[in-house]
Amino acid sequence: MLGPCLSFSFVHSLFLLSSVVLYFCGQELYVASMVFSLALGWANMLYYTRGFQQMGIYSVMIEKMILRDLCRFMFVYLVFLLGFSTAVVTLIEDDYEGQENDSSLCTRSGQLKRGRPSYNSLYYTCLELFKFTIGMGDLEFTENYRFKSVFVILLVLYVILTYILLLNMLIALMGETVNKIAQESKSIWKLQRAITILNIENSYLNCMISSFRSGKRVLVGSTPDDKDDYRWCFRVDEVNWSTWNTNLGIINEEPGYSMGLKRNSSFSFKSSRGEESRHENTLVLPIF
Repeated sequence: MLGPCLSFSFVHSLFLLSSVVLYFCGQELYVASMVFSLALGWANMLYYTRGFQQMGIYSVMIEKMILRDLCRFMFVYLVFLLGFSTAVVTLIEDDYEGQENDSSLCTRSGQLKRGRPSYNSLYYTCLELFKFTIGMGDLEFTENYRFKSVFVILLVLYVILTYILLLNMLIALMGETVNKIAQESKSIWKLQRAITILNIENSYLNCMISSFRSGKRVLVGSTPDDKDDYRWCFRVDEVNWSTWNTNLGIINEEPGYSMGLKRNSSFSFKSSRGEESRHENTLVLPIF
């Protein structure tokens, strides 16, 4: 299953290929597909900022906000938008006075009046209510309605529930998400950086993989069809860095003047034969 970032890149590739196909087919619709491809292509550059610690955390925050907070907000918001739009549409009536006049009485003002959008449709009503959500709505966007008091009450309730309540809840949820990610920013960045490196390595050609690959091919078992299962492995030495100096011994590779080597500030090796023979069996840990 593709991750969010790879799915985003896949959609961008689909729009790009569709614009090329539509262009060679002579369809004017290729412009719309190309516009979406351009927008998604620039936004996809955020994926490659995850290798930097200062910028990578922003792409992670945006991804978490879109997949968690914004998706839940959009579901609740669409419920309110469709519900109030349906209620408002039932109160709006079309103005047919201009259509009932004689052709001799039609003026330029009447033509402009008939040319305005009819709000007795769910599409235009949803657009007007969306303007209320971002604070650009007008309570008098139409005058062709019944029961003015009920109409105004519906619009006021919609503004309270969406512009005041839902948007502030979205801001609070996003702030909580930012705080959670900021507490684990370093570990999240390391994980995202490793994922990015693996994705880049998987895009290499087979001839390039063998030259860049490191590690050792080890037999780890058998496959379900009774074949040898070889995998590339790394040797990892786990070290407890809080107590690493207490178990530190003499480095046998290049001992140098080991007689005067001090292991810690609290004690030192003595230059007697008894001490030398006692430290011959000391566990040697490599230091890298």
